[in-house]
Amino acid sequence: MLKMIIMKRITQYIAIMLVAMGLFSCEKFLDQDLQQAIDANEAITNLDDAQVALNGCYDGLQEIELFSRDLFIIADLAADNSRMNAQNAGRFINIYQWTFDVTEGYGTGIWDNGYSTLYRINKLIQDIEPIETITDEEVVTKDQILGEALALRALMYFSLVNYFGQTYNYTDDASHLGVPLILEPIGVDDDPGRATVAEVYAQILLDLEGSGDTHGAIDMLGSGGTPFTIDIYGAYALLSRVYLYMEQWAEASSYAQMVINSGKYSLIPQANYKDSWFLESYETNAEQIFFLRSSATDNWSVDMLGTMYMESGYGDILATMDLISLYDAGDVRLGLFREVEGEYMIEKFPGRRASYEIPEVEVNVNVNNHSIIRSAEMYLNAAEAEAELGNFENAVTLLSTITSRAGASPVLETGDGLIDRIKLERRKELCFEGHRLWDIERYNEDIIRTDLTNPSVRSLIEYPNYLFAYPIPDREIQVNSVIADQQNPGY
Repeated sequence: MLKMIIMKRITQYIAIMLVAMGLFSCEKFLDQDLQQAIDANEAITNLDDAQVALNGCYDGLQEIELFSRDLFIIADLAADNSRMNAQNAGRFINIYQWTFDVTEGYGTGIWDNGYSTLYRINKLIQDIEPIETITDEEVVTKDQILGEALALRALMYFSLVNYFGQTYNYTDDASHLGVPLILEPIGVDDDPGRATVAEVYAQILLDLEGSGDTHGAIDMLGSGGTPFTIDIYGAYALLSRVYLYMEQWAEASSYAQMVINSGKYSLIPQANYKDSWFLESYETNAEQIFFLRSSATDNWSVDMLGTMYMESGYGDILATMDLISLYDAGDVRLGLFREVEGEYMIEKFPGRRASYEIPEVEVNVNVNNHSIIRSAEMYLNAAEAEAELGNFENAVTLLSTITSRAGASPVLETGDGLIDRIKLERRKELCFEGHRLWDIERYNEDIIRTDLTNPSVRSLIEYPNYLFAYPIPDREIQVNSVIADQQNPGY
């Protein structure tokens, strides 16, 4: 299937974004009319073309199989933060019950759309290199576009390797298999095989940090970007997350604190926390480092992230009492849940409220901005890293910034107890933002579920377990002779 994706992309088109309608249109890459597209083989010949192609790369992240829904939902539903509503439309049941196999559609969608997006990114990186720049302004523009593309490639590979490979510390040298590393628009060969997790992470770091004569994203990006594009602090924040997974604590803390100390971001005050999750608040939200932007006219489909959670949508997925019971009574984060007849609806992605832009709609749950990275995570990353380094006083100060804003109980723990408290606050603060399953894996902990939709649902997934690496899609196995011998064990 990856082979099929690669070859198919040779004859597809790069969308021209209609900037007047907002940076990213809700229309998808393959849905553009030919009048709004140019042939991919001739698309990127100047910086204007490159900017259009970059917009298409961001647009690729917005597929529902990626950051607009599935990657977020799976991270909590497969873990212990959410469960299926007994009255549901049938989506994600095999993910919740851990009964997925090689034909499972969610993994296939993540694989297909992930590599489709990587094709766009690789095409841009390849074609922008030979574009000549004359003025200083052109040099800055070229560097900025290339830096954003490299950061997006790092983000996409980080997500894919977490989904299809075991966590980084599963083996001492991360020599277990990850995903194919394809750094050119048509791949390095006809049947690309899987790189090791170590190799994938090395490429992620190379794209972000560079090495020697090879520039990375942080060498090219400026600091003036908007929250719906990646600037240098977005790259620093992603590096903090990557190093956290690698258990390289000093680097994880250093990059996180670069973001914290930049002065560019601040935590939303407690009184405004709940309202900050409505779409129209995002663009003035000083907590957002990088999010996917939806415009006032976007209405992707009736199956988007907020619709899965909100009662005004399907309400298919509920918060577990496992999660709800962790919050103190006065915790502002409880305001993101609403009790309905003993069930807890998730309202972290409520959509767009009625406004002058769409006055006929009270709340449109199909229009959501999805936070990919926000500054609260940086405090938690740095706190965890500092605690692991034995710098408990620093860790308490960082964690207390989060707990004080939330109205949670003060941080009094130290040593192992402090690390446990950091994990707890991370779970409460970052729930439904695409972290929980991967956090449990990197902690090398079991998934323990006590609040189940019905007694037949699996309540314990012990670590280590082959199930923590999702299967390579069967369609890829059928068309790629190299990967055919590299399926994850157990499938």
